Amino acid sequence: NGCLFPGRLIGLLGPLAPYSEGGRGAPRWFDLYAGTIGLARTTNFGQFATSSRDPVTGQFATSDIVSLNGTSGPPVIRSTDLDLDKIRYGLELVANVQVGAGSNVEARYFGLNNWNMNKTVDTIGSGNPTLNSVYSLYGIDPTGGFDDTDNSFVHGISYNSELHNGEVNYRRRWSSAFNWGQGSWLAGVRYFDLDERFSFNAVGSNNNTYTFDQLRFFNQDTRTRNQLTGFQVGGDYWLNVVPGLMLGVESKGGIFGNHAEVETQIFSNSIPGAREHLQDGQAAYLGEFTASLVYRLSYSWSLKTSYNLLYVDNVALAPENFNTRDVSNALGGGAFTANRFPFIETDGEVLYQGWSIGGEYLW
Repeated sequence: NGCLFPGRLIGLLGPLAPYSEGGRGAPRWFDLYAGTIGLARTTNFGQFATSSRDPVTGQFATSDIVSLNGTSGPPVIRSTDLDLDKIRYGLELVANVQVGAGSNVEARYFGLNNWNMNKTVDTIGSGNPTLNSVYSLYGIDPTGGFDDTDNSFVHGISYNSELHNGEVNYRRRWSSAFNWGQGSWLAGVRYFDLDERFSFNAVGSNNNTYTFDQLRFFNQDTRTRNQLTGFQVGGDYWLNVVPGLMLGVESKGGIFGNHAEVETQIFSNSIPGAREHLQDGQAAYLGEFTASLVYRLSYSWSLKTSYNLLYVDNVALAPENFNTRDVSNALGGGAFTANRFPFIETDGEVLYQGWSIGGEYLW
């Protein structure tokens, strides 16, 4: 029998039955695939480092609280208020070239998934500019806070993240003892790019009033880029449920070198422009799992839908690299000093899951 279920199922499907002229045990093959892939991030990011330092260990305390209303009031903005659990859609393309009996070279791209989240709070309705930030430990150090970041009537944060993936694999196909089952193993190279941006902005007025023609402002952008390059291995296995309808799973992963960069820029009344750029190289890990269903429409065309799971470890995430320490030493000079204790944090992890759908074409 060349399929997992007998032909009776085909009869039950009636006009919805797939194109079955490929026969029993038809090999898994296509030349081109194009579709959309929707992903949501299901992991949260960690906390950022504050200016509060333990005098014994020298370690800086971490927090997710960006702003308080007052010096001891409730938190009004946390970095974790911005999550990326909404599905964002991108593009997926795959091309195959046969290089021998049962073997082919496969090129794949997916990406353009872009997440944008923001949160803004204000105290205009209360009549008091009472928003204090983590830069001054919420108006405590220095007492009363900084001119630009504290005693504000507007505070806001925003978070942007975008990914791109490219890979080229050699795939070798094999058949099982049952001709309704087949699979392949693969080995290849992969490039994965994750770009992020986390921003904080504050708006106040001179003398802590609401004189809107004498505004104070503060903007800090923290940008990170992760460029993962490395070797991966994997494989897939497919079941011919009925002729023209296939169900399969695929898994692949590897160890990658991550060239990580962090860039911070600040513009405000007191700091006309300060820039800080850091980079580091670390090992990173990437794994991917896919479960797919392929429905053959005709000799040349098939419809494919998949569940996708993607995990990446040891990357620099923008919120975790948000550095609020000692920005005052950049006054006028446009450059930070060692008192800022610059750092690059590459211990972040991301887990994406979602769905994809598209069309396969066979010459």
